[in-house]
Amino acid sequence: MKNKSIEFKRKLNSEKEKTSADPWIIEHFEFLGFRRPRDFMKIRFYDFLNLDCVDNNRAEEMLVALSDFLFPGREEYTEYEKRLEEKKYERKWIKEHKNNIADITIGIILNDENLSKQGFLDIFDFITQSFYHSSEYDSKRYKYWNISEIPNRKKENSNE
Repeated sequence: MKNKSIEFKRKLNSEKEKTSADPWIIEHFEFLGFRRPRDFMKIRFYDFLNLDCVDNNRAEEMLVALSDFLFPGREEYTEYEKRLEEKKYERKWIKEHKNNIADITIGIILNDENLSKQGFLDIFDFITQSFYHSSEYDSKRYKYWNISEIPNRKKENSNE
């Protein structure tokens, strides 16, 4: 377990790590100002979706690439028998976080070991739907060009 934690911390702080992600995804991370995965983990989903050139599809591609890089052993889908338990966990998670969904950071969900990749994406879909119905969404413009423009927010749930 300790070796797993050390490897994870190394990946979080790495600037140029070999990854199986498509080069254009890596270029998009860099274009938006992300230099290492740690930068990404502290961003609120709502701020991430307000970045220039990040729509729902691009966000999902970037999150899947980061998940594959940080957690290469994460299950794609849970087995049928465990899927019902995961769905219960997803509903419980959504119910518990519904009132503060705008404050959820990427790291909170990405680091959740109870979720398969599909479970992670199910919660991402819920957050995305809530974002598009929120006052923070403006269909005419993005709020930020890159991460340096996102205001620093004090995050109680930040994974530092």
